[in-house]
Amino acid sequence: MLIGNNCNQFGPLCLKYEHKEIIENIDHFLWVCPSYKKDRLIILKKLKELNFNEIILNYDGLKLFSLINNREIYDFTLKFLKGNLKTKKIVKIKTTPHESEVNRVSINPKNNDILATKAGNNSIYIFMKEDDEYKYKYTCSGHKNEGYGISWNPYHPELLLSGSYDSLICIWDINKPNSTKINPLKTYSIHSKDIEDVQWHPFNGNVFGSVADDKTLKIFDIREEKPTIDIKAHDEEVNSIAFNPDNQHFLLTASSDKTIRLWDLRKIEKSLHTFKSHKDKVYKVCWNPHYPTTFASSGDDKRIHIWDINKIGDEKKKNLNHNNPTELVFTNYGHRAVIRDFCWSPTIPWALSSIDDNSLNQIWRVKKKSIFKEKNILTATEIEF
Repeated sequence: MLIGNNCNQFGPLCLKYEHKEIIENIDHFLWVCPSYKKDRLIILKKLKELNFNEIILNYDGLKLFSLINNREIYDFTLKFLKGNLKTKKIVKIKTTPHESEVNRVSINPKNNDILATKAGNNSIYIFMKEDDEYKYKYTCSGHKNEGYGISWNPYHPELLLSGSYDSLICIWDINKPNSTKINPLKTYSIHSKDIEDVQWHPFNGNVFGSVADDKTLKIFDIREEKPTIDIKAHDEEVNSIAFNPDNQHFLLTASSDKTIRLWDLRKIEKSLHTFKSHKDKVYKVCWNPHYPTTFASSGDDKRIHIWDINKIGDEKKKNLNHNNPTELVFTNYGHRAVIRDFCWSPTIPWALSSIDDNSLNQIWRVKKKSIFKEKNILTATEIEF
């Protein structure tokens, strides 16, 4: 059951299906989730007229239903929905063959007709849309082990970045294939253990960051051979990195030590703040693209937390929050298993999709007024520490 700080904070949309698919482009969305059970990509297309406060999508028959009374939702299966259901639409599914299980999928930010898949056989595959279908084009070689870190360059959309469990970072130029194979343009062997995540800097097309099981955060400039920043970021494995989309100096890291840390690249010697509330390993952290002082995190404790760095040290909120940190503004308790991944909608504020180990994919939205009042919003560039 989804629970917030009060029960009216959620728009009750949820997608539940057996995790044999990845999903992409639900009308306004551009979401892709990986498939572990079948060697293929399955794409759900163009779910129109999406109203987050009135509908639920259930995996049985992939039918869309309208909810009359939101309070009757106890769990996200039909047996807990009491009557008054009306079928709205059957969702179309398209499949694309895939060489191996899919660990991660990333769509090119400048050209949505291009996507890259990170496979369990050490390869990265490039697909391009033709005749409204994604078709295999190239294989990016260079890794010796599988992994999950993958990122397209926002300024040079031909450049693809990857980090894997061979402790190797690779960069490819997809415009320079050798038949169907693309060799790395550049490689880095700097980390001493498995690389968990990589990301290009949103303000500088020459800069990227990486985090790994060696507990370090490294920042690279592709014009240099060695990292420009190399620090121990956490006490255990570092699983995720996220540069702030509004402030070029801020970034987040998430770790198996149950914490998230906020960093300033100008004074990297010590983190600006440590966020503590997760009860187990934190696997993913991601800034809200619409309100970039807020971000979400998830992990082994089956929770998704939403945080607001504006609220750090807020004494008024501290009196209301009991033992919760003041910057923790919302929690989704709806998953029953470890949450492996989530993403924000790039076009619909406060809408997210999340996936767990029980093959439950939820699409949900938090009501903005439950987080903060509009007049109290600061941009990430206006915040000082």
